[in-house]
Amino acid sequence: SLAHLVLVQPPGGTALVAYDVATGQPLWRASGTAGRGVMVLDHRVIRADADELESIDGRTGRPVWAMPVGQTAQSTLFSDGRLVLLAQPDGIRGITLVAHGLDDGRVHWETDIADDQYLVTVDGRLYGLSNRQTVALGSQPEEHR
Repeated sequence: SLAHLVLVQPPGGTALVAYDVATGQPLWRASGTAGRGVMVLDHRVIRADADELESIDGRTGRPVWAMPVGQTAQSTLFSDGRLVLLAQPDGIRGITLVAHGLDDGRVHWETDIADDQYLVTVDGRLYGLSNRQTVALGSQPEEHR
């Protein structure tokens, strides 16, 4: 949804820089790192670091919201197209998949997943893969109209 931008995290990882594809000129710079993942969804740049999930307006580079999340279990963000999904360790429950709203970062739901599951997305749906089974996670995608 941001086809006119290229996002780059320069060596050292102290910022995320958006460059205009047509001109090669930097359009905006957001301080901080994306060590746990970055994704573009609905004109937003969502990035996760060691302790924070952040939404940035991809057109302006302005922060939209930031949510403390603590340590993440996997270094990749996921989405079902409407929610931002992040696997987080819980000292009591093990690994918890937490779904955050794209507009405000608010937690919509969370569920426990097996510690040995590797998360992947296929056609907008999230799956947990392990040696024993494949499990569909999250909600069903809305039908195209």
